[in-house]
Amino acid sequence: MTDPLLASLERFRLDLRNHAETHHADFPMARYAERLVAVALDGRLAASNTPGHDLTAKPWGRVSVKSRRTMPDQDPDARTFLFGRVPAKWEFDYAAVVIFDEHWSVTYACLRTVADVRATCPANGQTRLRYLRGGTDVTARVQAVQAAILEHVR
Repeated sequence: MTDPLLASLERFRLDLRNHAETHHADFPMARYAERLVAVALDGRLAASNTPGHDLTAKPWGRVSVKSRRTMPDQDPDARTFLFGRVPAKWEFDYAAVVIFDEHWSVTYACLRTVADVRATCPANGQTRLRYLRGGTDVTARVQAVQAAILEHVR
């Protein structure tokens, strides 16, 4: 892997793991998840101000990436994802859902159509992982990207 930002983020993930950091917010890793998915799907990241999606990739089109970190004592299926109540938030064709463990390693990743996601969301635009599982499993692809980055930074 030659993407310098991915390499830096992988070093950051390893630093968090090596320092037993367990209370770090999910947000700093959101861009990391987006880049992992972009590489795994051979896609292109959208500009940071693009409403509704984070990247484009053939044959999936516009992809919105959602990620969460789970701890050993948490039920990952209970983690919530907010897709939004305003129309601009629904400007994607697929949602990529990425779950990290407490050490920021990818444990699950899938793609779901916007129709599938909308069907699981009540009016508040929020849903849980248990309703998003299924679709196209891309866990192995995303884990392979993460493993390749890890080999590059070691």
